[in-house]
Amino acid sequence: MSDEAPKDVLMKRYRYLAEKEPNREAFVFVGDALERLPLTRYQLWDSCARYASRLRRYGIKNGDVVCSMIKTSRTKLVTSFGIIAAGGVVVNGVTILADGQDIFRILNTAKCQTILTSWNRPEFIFLQQFLKMDKTLPAGIETIIPVQCEKAPCLKQLIVYQLTSHEDHTSFLSSLADEDFYEADVTADDEAYIFLTSGSTSYSKMVPRTHRECLALVDSIPRDDAIVLNNREMEWIGGFPSFYLAVGSTTIVQEYKDTAVKLNVVDVWNFACKEGATAAVLVPAEVVVVKQAFYNGTLTSRIKRVLCGAQPLKKSVFSVVDVICDEIMIVYGSTDAGFVSTGFVTRDNKDTVKDCYAGDKLMSDIQMKIVDEKTKLTITSPNKVGKLFLKGGNVLRHYMNVDYTTSGVFTEDGWFDSSDVGYIDDIGGIHVIGRTSDIIISGPGVLYPQWLEERIQQCPGVASVVVVGIPHPVKFQEICVCVIKEKNSNLTAGDLEEFCNKIFTKIAGNDDGLPKKFFFLDTFPQTSTGKHSRKALEKLASEYFQNLSQ
Repeated sequence: MSDEAPKDVLMKRYRYLAEKEPNREAFVFVGDALERLPLTRYQLWDSCARYASRLRRYGIKNGDVVCSMIKTSRTKLVTSFGIIAAGGVVVNGVTILADGQDIFRILNTAKCQTILTSWNRPEFIFLQQFLKMDKTLPAGIETIIPVQCEKAPCLKQLIVYQLTSHEDHTSFLSSLADEDFYEADVTADDEAYIFLTSGSTSYSKMVPRTHRECLALVDSIPRDDAIVLNNREMEWIGGFPSFYLAVGSTTIVQEYKDTAVKLNVVDVWNFACKEGATAAVLVPAEVVVVKQAFYNGTLTSRIKRVLCGAQPLKKSVFSVVDVICDEIMIVYGSTDAGFVSTGFVTRDNKDTVKDCYAGDKLMSDIQMKIVDEKTKLTITSPNKVGKLFLKGGNVLRHYMNVDYTTSGVFTEDGWFDSSDVGYIDDIGGIHVIGRTSDIIISGPGVLYPQWLEERIQQCPGVASVVVVGIPHPVKFQEICVCVIKEKNSNLTAGDLEEFCNKIFTKIAGNDDGLPKKFFFLDTFPQTSTGKHSRKALEKLASEYFQNLSQ
């Protein structure tokens, strides 16, 4: 972004972009039938400011945290930044666990009094069992419903929308025309957004970001693409409108209705290519699908650049260079630390770059050191593995309502413990090969095994359980449940899979957290202290399933 662009308040940046090129498209949403649903820069800024006026009438004040459960859409974008324009703070509502503990943890931690949702969204239908409210189907596009909830006593009202068609999203935007224009008086250091970490199969940590921090985050990656495909859902940091806010890139993304399913990545890729996109944000699994489409003839065009990250990348992903794209831009980072490093894989280096490459250039103002876990000394020689510590840049200040000075997240001298393990190679390349903790990285999802073990232990027929990650060529790891059965139990893998599926609501549109591999043993290998050896179990399970596939 140019030096003249505001770097203090989000809505100032929206206004700046709108005034600079009001009729240029900020977003092009893609409908179910691949129809084009554009939103210009001026329409976006104007709609957000008018929705802010409506929210102030609904009682939203500066500093109020509002939980949005609306799916990625024009309505999602406008309401989220309308909350910010009203002086409020956005947190996205995640409902994955069947007992609702995840969403109630978010609501109570953030002291949310208001939820934005859509009437027929599966997550809201699920949530209604915990709410005391009028459940009569409202007639209008938008309805205010008073509510009481024992599990979240702070919750006072719902703002509920009818979003069963793309026309409903259009009607919502049209309804704002008669509202006044409002932008709250906020400062750069007021909080604007609470991001959730990807611990979606346990409890997501909540990372509050100020206006200044949000803009610094989006400005930290060098970008020059005029049109970008970024089909990440807006509920997560990957779907935050970074490209638009950073350089005004027109962003292409699917629009969801209440019951819509995710479009095939190849169809969205082909749509984006027709729009003139020069870059596409993909997770590794999508890269593989697009590559296959190229070879079977269903891919209409290649693209200049694929941006990839969210998990350690296997070398096999780099083979798509010169097939579906000219280069891959690697972005390593996290919700907690922001964007840390970047690098490029091109035809010149794709054959020599090693597994888990995370770039060779640190972002501006970020510092990194690699520490030997045994000696606790900083590693200075190449190719030696240690734990990655970070400081500066966009590293979080704290987790919400957590005393970071006692949580073990920061060292005494201010270094953030990323829990990532990696090394720097002979030519300065950064490689992130996994986590020091037992966390399992499966695609974009993160699983805390102890959390899942506690629940599987309640399954009839299970005497003991350990959950481990085993290698996967695309997802990095696959979740494997290792079980010792109770005596005379007839427990099967199918029984375990059915039990695991009931733990989750299965409405999140992502099965990365659902175990698919089940490994039965008579005993578990032990450590020298008598504990179950996860490393030994990982090795046994990996060998077992590798032999099965041969």
